[in-house]
Amino acid sequence: MLENYALVALRTLWRDRGTTVLTVVGLALGMAVCLLILAFVWAQKSTDRFHSEGDRIVRILSERGDGSLLAATPAPLADALVRDVPGIEASVRLGELRTRVLQGGSAIELAGLYAEPSFFDVFSFETEGGQAGAVLAEPYHVLVTADAAARIFGTADPVGQTITLDGEGNFVVEGLLAEPPGPSHLRFDMLVSFATLAASDRRADLADWNNSWNFATYLLLDRPDTAARVVAVLPALTRQHYAHQDHPLNFQIQPLWDIALGPVLGNEISSYSIPAVMVALLAALGLVVMLTAGFNYVSLSTARSIRRAGEIGTRKALGAGRRQIAAQFLTEAALVALGALAVAYALLLWLVPAFNSLAPVQMLGAQIDAGHLLDPRLLGLFVIFSLGVGVVAGLYPAVALARFSPLAALRRRRAGGVSGRRLRHGLIGSQFALALFFVVTTALLVAQSRQLLQADYGFEQGDLLTLDLQGQDLDLIRNELSRYPEIDRIAGTSMLPASGSTSSTTLGREDGEPVQAHEYAVEGDALDALGVDLVAGRALRDGVEGDATQSVVLNETAVRTLGFETPLEAVGARVTMNDRPVEVAGVVRDYHYNILVEPIGPMALIHAPGRIRYALIRAAPGRSDAALGRIRSVWRTLDPTRPVEVARLQTQIAEGPLSQLVGASVRLIGIVATFAVLISLLGLLGMAAYHVETRVKEVSVRTVLGARRRDVVVLLSSTFARIVLVGTAVAVPLAWLAGERWLQLFAVRIEPSLGLLGGSALAMAALALGVVAVQALRAATADPVHALRSE
Repeated sequence: MLENYALVALRTLWRDRGTTVLTVVGLALGMAVCLLILAFVWAQKSTDRFHSEGDRIVRILSERGDGSLLAATPAPLADALVRDVPGIEASVRLGELRTRVLQGGSAIELAGLYAEPSFFDVFSFETEGGQAGAVLAEPYHVLVTADAAARIFGTADPVGQTITLDGEGNFVVEGLLAEPPGPSHLRFDMLVSFATLAASDRRADLADWNNSWNFATYLLLDRPDTAARVVAVLPALTRQHYAHQDHPLNFQIQPLWDIALGPVLGNEISSYSIPAVMVALLAALGLVVMLTAGFNYVSLSTARSIRRAGEIGTRKALGAGRRQIAAQFLTEAALVALGALAVAYALLLWLVPAFNSLAPVQMLGAQIDAGHLLDPRLLGLFVIFSLGVGVVAGLYPAVALARFSPLAALRRRRAGGVSGRRLRHGLIGSQFALALFFVVTTALLVAQSRQLLQADYGFEQGDLLTLDLQGQDLDLIRNELSRYPEIDRIAGTSMLPASGSTSSTTLGREDGEPVQAHEYAVEGDALDALGVDLVAGRALRDGVEGDATQSVVLNETAVRTLGFETPLEAVGARVTMNDRPVEVAGVVRDYHYNILVEPIGPMALIHAPGRIRYALIRAAPGRSDAALGRIRSVWRTLDPTRPVEVARLQTQIAEGPLSQLVGASVRLIGIVATFAVLISLLGLLGMAAYHVETRVKEVSVRTVLGARRRDVVVLLSSTFARIVLVGTAVAVPLAWLAGERWLQLFAVRIEPSLGLLGGSALAMAALALGVVAVQALRAATADPVHALRSE
């Protein structure tokens, strides 16, 4: 029976192959987006599955007073848990290490982890021979991957050789790390012995319960339900070590296999986990596109009843039941879906590289491995998904067409097809509205991305250069560069403005609530270099007694938040900073020190030369190119090994994380919008073709009686013009409301203008009506004799 259904379905689809192509392509466009999401989720759920004891490995998370979760914990926590909780077989602490290998006059970027010897007891990473655990027990020993070894030593044997890690010291290579058998959230080029930290100036961090941002803690449990015992002990540790704090640190556990697609976390070690909200967003986009494709199938299938009503009547007259009729149409839907799957898979091969090239995907290490697309299990999931889509999309047409009686079906054949005109018009209108919604959203994103590039951050970006000091002495750099006329001013900062990097502190006044603020360490004329004015008081200076330990400069927002009436009132006042008394030396005008997603908040500037990592270099007006060349030349003289990292601040902001995120969103939503528009146009094309077919004799009679082509085109297009008008009336307000909501995420944002909304709507309407007009014009120019002769 199934074979017969399939044979009849194939003949029917081939006979009406024009509509079949429209239906297959429409479904394929929607499926391609969904297949991309399935492949992405499949890749993420495969993360860390190669660890043999993965079901017994957990990670400890830290919860701060503001409710945010960190993937890092205090270093002493691991030993405390092993001591207090029976059933923990092993624990391992990891610390992130991003540095360069200084080798042979070059600097090679490497990502590494500080790891304890138990690393290989907890995880299923392996080495190429040797006692890995014993190696990691000794300070200044390192294991490297084969790829890192080739980059450092070429074809020479790396084992036993010494490498210099920039800022860390000399290390002996004790072995090679084997390639992991699968993807992991831990990604590294080398493992450095954790004992190195105990032998360095960071040894105090290993006993500091208040340092909750540098180390990750993993536990290997004797069995999965031991996790409940760990959870029971965590509150006692909080009470023991944070009883004196107003906002104590709390701890949670996270199973290893829940890290991928888990919650958004701060201070990830080695990598960033993909949050579940990202998958939910992608799934929502895929669902919308799939719905438009499903609408396409339903509308075209019900419209095809013009040709199928007589077939249905004949089948029923010969004894076919409703189930058999429905099964026939569901078989056709399944075959169409399988055909769409083949096209969608070809589109997927194009979509995956485009998806992998998105900046956030690369930053998070969430690329889809093309090899996964050949995994038989994933291919099977694709087939099941496509068949499910076919059944769901074909269910209504199958049921609707199967319920007619033979006489009614034959009458409907003569009357012009199966009922459901309102449904078809509603589906076409919904398709158009969804497509227009995404077009408007894409236009808003593009306009907002341009706004970010043109935004006023409150400081002078022109001719301002940044130099990563890479451990070099700022005074030495200043002395060398200040001799040249293309260099105007040089100052130091711990973090670059508007880069997304910040450091937190707490400000307070006596008997007042503490205020969370951002802290930047500066040196020299940093405010002058930025072109930011003081509104009261003075800047922090070298040589001024107390500036390095007892003075602070606040911004206007911090002054207001702390309750001062005016900036002048704040100058000279005593406030607390991380519970340490300091004096307000000055107040700086507000400027956007963070990315533009964040509004301007309280900020404190401190004088701390030991924390300076970057030089802010103001070039002489119009001489930034010459200044860049001079900086590179001087750097090669001072440090021939490390490559110079100098750039225009304006360029860094334009290529920063916020711009990359918005740019990726534009590309992603743009692809979805393109697919939605194509599906909508295919639906309009198919419906217009059938609309013209139902009125071909009417058009012929009108033509014979003298109707002009223009009148015929207007007549046939009027129905679709109403559909487009209603769809526009629904989509534009919804797009405006949605745009208003997500634009609130930006501190500096555009306002959705009538010109932008109206322009998008007019362009989309013109495109849609153009597709319909082509079909109408074809009917208006046809020879009426051929249509009337068949009567």
